[in-house]
Amino acid sequence: MEKLARERNCMTCHAVDRTLLAPSYRDIAKRYEGQPGAAADLARTIADGSRGKWGSIPMPASPQLAPGEAGRLAHWILGLGH
Repeated sequence: MEKLARERNCMTCHAVDRTLLAPSYRDIAKRYEGQPGAAADLARTIADGSRGKWGSIPMPASPQLAPGEAGRLAHWILGLGH
């Protein structure tokens, strides 16, 4: 799944275990841990982008993702918290 994140340019701003321009995937997983609907919410954020969830830098939408890829990435990211 990390390969897909690289191919879709997610790793330009994110890294698995350290903050770059955006929070690490492990930090994202920790924030969502135990929340009902976390995978769907995160997939929506990945696909549509967001503002203000992690500070002042907005996350752009990801129109380059094929159907289902945001969900697959969300599940992978959430799994990094364990």
